[in-house]
Amino acid sequence: MSEMKNEFAPDEVLARVVKRDDGYHVIDHDGTEGPVCSKRTSDGYIILTPNASNRKNINEKNAKAFFAANPNGCIELTYKASRKLGDAPKTLPNAKLISYLSEEDQAEYKAIIDRAIAAREADRKKPMTDEEKLQAKIAKLKAQIAKLEAQEESAEA
Repeated sequence: MSEMKNEFAPDEVLARVVKRDDGYHVIDHDGTEGPVCSKRTSDGYIILTPNASNRKNINEKNAKAFFAANPNGCIELTYKASRKLGDAPKTLPNAKLISYLSEEDQAEYKAIIDRAIAAREADRKKPMTDEEKLQAKIAKLKAQIAKLEAQEESAEA
């Protein structure tokens, strides 16, 4: 399916969602019908079975309204590219306004932003090494031992 991504026209219908007696089904453009879409999210979406349109879910409320108005209809799905979530792009804040500054002020602004980005990176929590993890476990167990000993002393007194 990943090789086919670029071959699709943006408005080409690649899959359809139909409602049967047992629930919603996805029918791919080649005619194969997937199993019933039984999974739901907590925020009201139906999780779709893998399909050629690359759609992952549809709004259940909208689907119910559509099928109430069109009992024998189908919801057509066009291709939708996946979005990868991750780090924000490395662009300067207020990049459009920088052009109104003098060359000297632009350089100073960029230096300040670079220092802020470096400070943010340095401030991020680094993963613990195996030694640090063991030291943390030891400290936690010592604290539990001290707590138990204090409870025993207070019970004896």
